[in-house]
Amino acid sequence: MYLEVCLQKIHTIQKFIKFLEIQYGFGLLGILKEIESKNTNSVDVLDDFYYFLTQYKRENSEKIGYSNHTICDYIIVTKEFLNGEGCKIYNEDIKQKFKLPRKIHVYEKRLAKEKINRIIRLANPKLVAAMLILCSAKTFDEYC
Repeated sequence: MYLEVCLQKIHTIQKFIKFLEIQYGFGLLGILKEIESKNTNSVDVLDDFYYFLTQYKRENSEKIGYSNHTICDYIIVTKEFLNGEGCKIYNEDIKQKFKLPRKIHVYEKRLAKEKINRIIRLANPKLVAAMLILCSAKTFDEYC
């Protein structure tokens, strides 16, 4: 889990660097110098990055832009990264400049009792035993 989070943060920073090269024409060190010398506002950079993510055309896909959840994650990781590099970005400043999209939670419809009974009747007995044990467990990690 920790490794996945680290990889996601690395991917986010790589996406931010790609954005900087496209939008501003220079890399990460250049934008940090611009922010430090007060030529560029860090919240404006985040706002431009937000717009870039909403209009980004992904390879091998017809969709334009990322999902709300992904955009929020990218903005939060980038804000934390810039704060770590000495740029002071406060949540209030971000809220005044732009509004982050709401994360959409997808709830899956549960199986009906009849479908569960049919699966249990038709499945291999060993598989049924394993499914029932896993379904009744509090967490999957207790059994693995």
